[in-house]
Amino acid sequence: RLNGWAEASYAYQDFLNNSVVPTGDLRSGNVWQGTLGGTYLLNPVMRLGSSLGWQKKNAAARYYAYNRASWQGTHSWLLGRGTFLLSSVNVDLDTYAVADPAISAKKRRDQTIRPRVLFGAPLGSLAKILDTTLFTLTYEYDHALSNLTNYAYTDNKIAGAFIYQFSY
Repeated sequence: RLNGWAEASYAYQDFLNNSVVPTGDLRSGNVWQGTLGGTYLLNPVMRLGSSLGWQKKNAAARYYAYNRASWQGTHSWLLGRGTFLLSSVNVDLDTYAVADPAISAKKRRDQTIRPRVLFGAPLGSLAKILDTTLFTLTYEYDHALSNLTNYAYTDNKIAGAFIYQFSY
C-alpha cells in the first residue's frame, strides 16, 4: 500500500546562440536535482502520491542561475470500464542567485503553481474496430507569480490524444 522512492540527477545544459536568442549561451550550465517521494494506495482504484524536490541550476550568467524547491501531489483514479482520471498539482519556488542588471536591481523570486487533470477512456465500446484505441483529454493551468512583473504570467493548455495500437 505504501511505496517510497528517491531520485538524483545531474545534467549539463548547453544552450547555443541563434538569431532569435543571440545570448543563449549565457544560460548554459550544470543542473543538479534531487527528489524524495511516495505513493499510498487508498483502495484498489485510487492512489495518492507526493514528492519534494530541490534543484540547483548554475549558468554562465549568474542572473540565470537559481535554486528551486518543489512539491508535487498526485491522484490516480480508475473509474471503471477502462476509464481513468489522473490529476496533479506542482508548486515550484525559484530564487535566483543575483539580479539581472538589464531588468531590475532586485533578485528574481518566482512561485509557479501548475494543476493538471487528464481523463482517459478506451473507445472500444463505440465500435469493434476501436477496441485498441484510447482517447485522452488534458487540461493544465499554469500560474507564475514573480516579484518582477516581466516574469509573471498565466497560461491555459488543453491537449487531446487518440492512441491506436495495431499488430500484424
